[in-house]
Amino acid sequence: MGVLDRDHPEPLYRRLMADLLEQISSGQFQPGQKLPSIRQLERIYGVSSIVVRRALGELQRQGQILSVPGRGTFVAQRTVDKRLHALSGFTEDMRRQGITASSIVLRAELVPAQGGLAETLSVPTGTEVALLERVRLGDAVPMCVQTSHLIHSLFPGILRHDFRTTSLYEILREEYRVAFGWARYRIRAKVAGPREAELLRLPASAALLWIDGCSYTTSQQVFEYGDTAYRGDRYEVLSSTVNLPEDLHVQD
Repeated sequence: MGVLDRDHPEPLYRRLMADLLEQISSGQFQPGQKLPSIRQLERIYGVSSIVVRRALGELQRQGQILSVPGRGTFVAQRTVDKRLHALSGFTEDMRRQGITASSIVLRAELVPAQGGLAETLSVPTGTEVALLERVRLGDAVPMCVQTSHLIHSLFPGILRHDFRTTSLYEILREEYRVAFGWARYRIRAKVAGPREAELLRLPASAALLWIDGCSYTTSQQVFEYGDTAYRGDRYEVLSSTVNLPEDLHVQD
């Protein structure tokens, strides 16, 4: 960090961007850390406010920093990708990206399937369903609120597990021998309500990425209906083209 060479052929704002990016990637500036003010950057690098503003504007467009009115500019938090072309659980998604997963269990109880839930799970009304609602954490930071509904007769006693540290999908795979097949998702943008904002430590009306849908075995039996409210500032959805059986269609 220091005064930029004005004889260099590359534009000043690009060299300022490169220097700030280097400090972010090297860990000198950590995710969530406040950057020096525009006036401070002017003095440090010996450039005008126009150069600083353009560099910061480009970095913000790239998702590297976040400007908060009245507070300043901060290094953006690391985002997590949710891959829709693979049927995987939260713990697996976190582990793949070097993040430690844990949970706060909000509800773990048996409930009767009613109305739309019974229809979605293709079971008679009143069928016993295991309901598991958790705040999912990545490196101790709330990432999403996740609710799972499972047909209890398929997984008797499943709620005896300690889901604060145990992966639901690992239990399904290892103990109940579920052969994971595919999932049908619906993705929507939502605004955080008071409860979601509190659980995820977000400001009121923050953006959420809402994903709900059913998971199926390789024999095309539905085994779970779930919905998840992901923090909009921490998640990106990735997908790829896959070949599905002719009788399967992605839900609108």
